[in-house]
Amino acid sequence: QKVSSKENPDIIVGANQLDKYIDLLKGKNVAIVGNNTSVIFKKGKSNSNYAHLVDSLLTLGIKVTKGFAPEHGFRGVEDAGEIILDSKDKKTGVSVVSLYGDNYKPS
Repeated sequence: QKVSSKENPDIIVGANQLDKYIDLLKGKNVAIVGNNTSVIFKKGKSNSNYAHLVDSLLTLGIKVTKGFAPEHGFRGVEDAGEIILDSKDKKTGVSVVSLYGDNYKPS
């Protein structure tokens, strides 16, 4: 989906350029550093005009094995300053490693 702006009316969010990267992910174990803004915009009208990148990749058969979550967590539901622990994403079961607290980057 194109995102309009005065500076550049043809900006397309990277996640929405599936044709440029989906083949590179097929057959591989994939980890995502993401949060609630890591989304793919859907075409057309629906109740929700976007889906989390991990949900979309899993639906397309990509093997997402791990997520890394900054402040506010993987889906952005934790409060500011809240301790984020390693966990599993409730929706997908993907293991999520916290990047907020003691670790600010993957080890």
